[in-house]
Amino acid sequence: MWDGVVARLSSSCPFHADPDFMANRNARMMSVFGKMKEGVTLEEAARDLDRVAETIRQANPFSYPESLGYAVETALLSNALTRNARPTFLLLLATATSIDPLEALRPE
Repeated sequence: MWDGVVARLSSSCPFHADPDFMANRNARMMSVFGKMKEGVTLEEAARDLDRVAETIRQANPFSYPESLGYAVETALLSNALTRNARPTFLLLLATATSIDPLEALRPE
């Protein structure tokens, strides 16, 4: 169907959910992880996944109305797994090195 970056996907569901939840297109709470083809940039993958998301949105307009802001967020796995932990890591680093914690948490 899509012959871009995400041309061939295999899927698995490593969790058990209620069958009604799984069958409900309007259910939210889904994260998907994938592996990019060698040589593909994150920007290329994001563009391809945006096209997939738009196709799904157009095919199911009642489940994904414009007002909902349905979108795909593409990120490197290493960034996705650690983004919420950054303030904690900085605070621990500041404590261990006697740096002012407020200074460590200020944006660069």
